[in-house]
Amino acid sequence: MVVNNYRQGDFNPYLFYTKDFGKTWTNLLASNRPEGMGHCLSVLQDPKQPSLIYLGTETGLFVSANSGKTWQRWAGLPVMPVQDLAIQEREGDLILGTFGRAAWILDDLRPLREAASAQGRVLTAYDAPDAYHWNYAESDGIRFQGSSMFQGENRSDGARMSYTLQRDTADKELKKVKWLRVDVYDPSGTRIRRIETKVPTENGLQRWNWNLRHAGVNRPSMSRSKRENQSDPGYGPEVRPGRYLLVYELGNHRDSAYVTVQDDPRAPARDWDAEHAFAAEVNGQMARLDSAVSRLREAKKRLDLLDKWVAANEDTSATKQLRDDLKAVSKAIEDRRMALFGKEDVKGYFEQPETWEWKYGQFSSHYWGLRGAPSANMLNAWKAARAASEAESAALAKWDSEVWKPFTEKYAQIPGAW
Repeated sequence: MVVNNYRQGDFNPYLFYTKDFGKTWTNLLASNRPEGMGHCLSVLQDPKQPSLIYLGTETGLFVSANSGKTWQRWAGLPVMPVQDLAIQEREGDLILGTFGRAAWILDDLRPLREAASAQGRVLTAYDAPDAYHWNYAESDGIRFQGSSMFQGENRSDGARMSYTLQRDTADKELKKVKWLRVDVYDPSGTRIRRIETKVPTENGLQRWNWNLRHAGVNRPSMSRSKRENQSDPGYGPEVRPGRYLLVYELGNHRDSAYVTVQDDPRAPARDWDAEHAFAAEVNGQMARLDSAVSRLREAKKRLDLLDKWVAANEDTSATKQLRDDLKAVSKAIEDRRMALFGKEDVKGYFEQPETWEWKYGQFSSHYWGLRGAPSANMLNAWKAARAASEAESAALAKWDSEVWKPFTEKYAQIPGAW
């Protein structure tokens, strides 16, 4: 039972608990009031996990997993009065009724219920609710947001995954682990994706969304930062319906969870074979071009090293010849870069329809809407993008064999450049 006395200027929280049907009462917050907790407004004991208590206060929602011995603020909510609490039994969601900040829904209490009875484990993963490949459509009406048409926030796409961390602060080895690894396996047992995220700084329940996609491929680029982890590129084709295994790893600690993926029941049947075959063709072409562009990117770095070597050595006939060759190779690299990506640092609206980047971009606007077999318009766009990709791959192969390889062989004796 919650009691408040703020009308008399007493803003302390009071949450009373009885074990003898009301004969005696104990204030659970008399000696363990967490920082930032305002006076109490509502309380709800979980019907499936009695040790789990939800407490609505003037300053937000607090949760206890041990019958009120310790409390933790629910992160991600604004500071607001939580006037009432209710549980939607079918979905296992917690509904918050607030004063002035509308109603909030906290999805899927199952991990929280399981965590309350799974104390002592460093890493615990939880099965997720069924995930759906939803089809989204704009509602009828005005599109301009300045028209004051209200639009609520949709639930995040993908699978809503949950896990808990309970790390010992004295564990020095675990402190060194910077990345949490999650490997995704399809129903056949094949690993289809690796995801690594930074380890959260705080213990407790953690949430994240898997976007229901296979590993993708890197898009060609002349600049690529050094990878901090071993995550796969993220935007591959969407996965088929089925039951997927996610294996979590944090240092020496491992756990696993399942999620069942389903199609949108409102949508027509989806031709998954055609969709994945087309995606494999597109990604294969992209990977081949990215590999060729990586040679161009590496060559540009090597030329920078040679420029430094030339600057540090005396001006002789040999270094003069090298300077001339460097200019010629640099121009060849820039020609290929321009054909691929066009002018850089362009301000304002500027089209470069002759470049590979522009042609592939036209196809991409169709491709990311792929659901089932590709449409005729998508295939036409892919025909142009594929031709541009093949032409650039051929041009890069010619540059590699006729320009770059002879140059590296000619100056192979220069130390530190290769």
